[in-house]
Parts: sequence; structure tokens; C-alpha cells
Amino acid sequence: LLMKSLHDVIQTVRKFSEGDLKPRIPIQSKGELAELSKTVNTMADTILQNMDELKEVDKLRRDLIANISHDIRTPISIIHGYFETLIMKHDSLDAHKQQEYLQTVIKSTERLKRLMTDLFELSKLESRQVKPKMEPFFMFDLLQDISRKYSLLAQEKNIELETDLQSKMPVVLADIALIERVLQNLIDNALNYTPENGKVKIKMTEVQKHISVSVTNR
Repeated sequence: LLMKSLHDVIQTVRKFSEGDLKPRIPIQSKGELAELSKTVNTMADTILQNMDELKEVDKLRRDLIANISHDIRTPISIIHGYFETLIMKHDSLDAHKQQEYLQTVIKSTERLKRLMTDLFELSKLESRQVKPKMEPFFMFDLLQDISRKYSLLAQEKNIELETDLQSKMPVVLADIALIERVLQNLIDNALNYTPENGKVKIKMTEVQKHISVSVTNR
């Protein structure tokens, strides 16, 4: 029985060293040999758990890089579009309109700065310090600001950007930067996949003390 138990320990450890992480040592005896088997099994479980955590962190890092890379395209497109319009229509745009366009460009550059900051937050993923920054804000104000940014892009694509927003809505509690990224991705995709002379609609409604926002295109 002792020799068989030792043989089981050796075989299991050998398989583990060869990359087969599933086998575990069967506990068939008592005493120190049983304790050794339990210790090896526990060690194997801990190694597997650590490997799974490393894979999860690596996946989070890859997803974050992919998402930020996608998100960066939107403010760059907005900045390019508004600057191009300012250059081409400089003589025909009044001072108020020029100021409005420049403010939109400034807000987009601020968004770019936040996205770049997010890239430097990658190291915090490993210690799981990345958490939503919850704060109260009015969804109406955020949607109005986003729709203004996209109005020029929609015009250039001959797409009607329609909004159905209600100003008298309760305050929401969320991470405004993350919500803004979600909304911009939705609108960005809607504009990209809407044919010329089509329509993109942004609608906000209250549903059972929650706020629902929809982005549709046709």
C-alpha cells in the first residue's frame, strides 16, 4: 500500500510537470503520506487558480487596449471634422458658431487626455484597483453634449441626427466617463452603418425610476 501510494504521488507530480494539470493524488492512506498527498493536491489547485487569475488579468488588459483604441477614433474624427469646417467655412461662420465649434474641439481633446490616462491605468488591473467612479449627474446634459459633438459628422454623411430628450429627469448615479464611452460607441457605430439620407435617433425615457437610453438607426 505504501509503495502504491508513493507511485501515485510520483505519477501525478510527473504528469503535472509535463503540463497535464488535471490529475490529483488519490488519498488512500493516513499519516504523513496522506498529508503529503493533500499538500501536493492543494499546491496544484493554488497554481491552477493563480494561472486562471493571470489569464483573466491578461484578457482584461487586452480588452481595455482594444476598447480604448476604438474609443480614440471618435474624438479624433470630431476634432478633424470641426477643424476642417472652421478652415473651409471660416469666412461664412459667425463668431458665435466658431466659438461653439472650438469648444467642441476642446472637449474632444479633453476626452482624448482621459483616454490616454486610462492607458496608464493598465497596471492597476493587476491589483484590481480599477473601479467605476460613481457620481450624480443629469443624463439630459450628457446626451445633449454628445449629440452636439456628432451633429457635424452626421451632416457630412447626410444623416439626420434626431434627439428625443427630456430635461425633467431624475439625477443618475454612475461613472459618467464610462457611460459617455458607451454612448459614443453606440452613436459612432450607428453613423457608420447608416446609409446616406438615413436617420439616427437618440431617445431617453424614464422606466420604473431608471433612465433608459436608446440609439437606433434606419
